[in-house]
Amino acid sequence: MTRILVTTWRREGEVFGPVLRDMFGVEVQYAQSLQRAGAQVYLTPQPPAGTDTAETLRGFDGLLVIGGEDLAAEVSGAEPEDIGEGASAARDRWEIALLKAAVDGDLPVLAICRGMQLLNVAFGGTLHGDIAGSSPQHPPVSADRDEALAFRHLVKFEPGSLVSRAYRRNAKETNSLHHQAVNRVGSGLEVTGRAADGGVEAMELPEARWCLGVQWHPELLPDDPQELGLFIEFVHACRDRLDGGARILRPYSAALAGLGSGDGDRAKQAPVLADLNWPVDSRVVSAHTRREAIRQGFYVFEAKGCDR
Repeated sequence: MTRILVTTWRREGEVFGPVLRDMFGVEVQYAQSLQRAGAQVYLTPQPPAGTDTAETLRGFDGLLVIGGEDLAAEVSGAEPEDIGEGASAARDRWEIALLKAAVDGDLPVLAICRGMQLLNVAFGGTLHGDIAGSSPQHPPVSADRDEALAFRHLVKFEPGSLVSRAYRRNAKETNSLHHQAVNRVGSGLEVTGRAADGGVEAMELPEARWCLGVQWHPELLPDDPQELGLFIEFVHACRDRLDGGARILRPYSAALAGLGSGDGDRAKQAPVLADLNWPVDSRVVSAHTRREAIRQGFYVFEAKGCDR
């Protein structure tokens, strides 16, 4: 079974009486979405200072970085007066370290809302502190829960990107529950989704195995099969890693076709190579070849053997 580690928030609340309790937690929709996609879910609260991030990730197949409170001003580069309650620089720095350790450890990463903003900051980017009311696509988030959840705006995806492949389309109506947003894009990240006002709505790290950030909340759209498709794509990336072995390229739409992964020129011939059969070349693909092949309709995954 695929094991996904999920970050948590830390909040105070009343449970079994009027006494305020200090709690770590996560909204159930994150866990349910991953479970529907076939994963086992484990939570990781912020640990004591000095905890080894690689050890925290040991035994897991992927990392989900959830939404929640604003990033602290000293971490995000936003103006302090724009930061909401509950921001914690200590939490931000721990999750940045955890995210980077996951990337370094070749674990797939899905980062949602605050998580995408954290991904951007982790690689040297900055945030706008408050964009509420700046455009029709980003009005102030309604205080009425139903109205807030019902609001939609269009996001256009870059063809061939992780997000367009996950949704099987190049545009989608999404919800919008954020007031911070990406300002300067972090080093090595590619913007692969934008709203009509130019706001960054999706980004990925091409050098990573599978690393995608989305600004909306797919877990809050459980009745939309396309949103479940995003979690399925993430879990499949994590599951493919379980098999170990060499990176292999294959057409996204052809489950049994293969491509010799060591040859960048052949990767560019993706439409011609859709009828190749296993076994395939077991050499590790370069980052350039990987990106080029993805643009041509192939994707990168791990397979232990080539005898499927």
